[in-house]
Amino acid sequence: MKSGSRHAIVCEDMGIDVKTFKRWVIDVTDKRKGPVKTPGNKLHLIEVENIVKVCTSKKYMDLPPSQIVPLLADEGVYLASESTFYKS
Repeated sequence: MKSGSRHAIVCEDMGIDVKTFKRWVIDVTDKRKGPVKTPGNKLHLIEVENIVKVCTSKKYMDLPPSQIVPLLADEGVYLASESTFYKS
């Protein structure tokens, strides 16, 4: 570094490993490989919109997903799991 600080100290402050820093000095292109395909159980946009529509409706707007999902089940409606409601 031009300021005279050691790489290890700077990397620690930045929260990265020294090896990562040295690799970036040589080549800054991102070589990470993301997922090859989308998960088969990923919700479609329409399904997410339905969940949001239900959660924002007057009937359910003051309730958490832990109460919405069982109430919908009592009505015979299944949109998604409770955890999926939280993610949507």
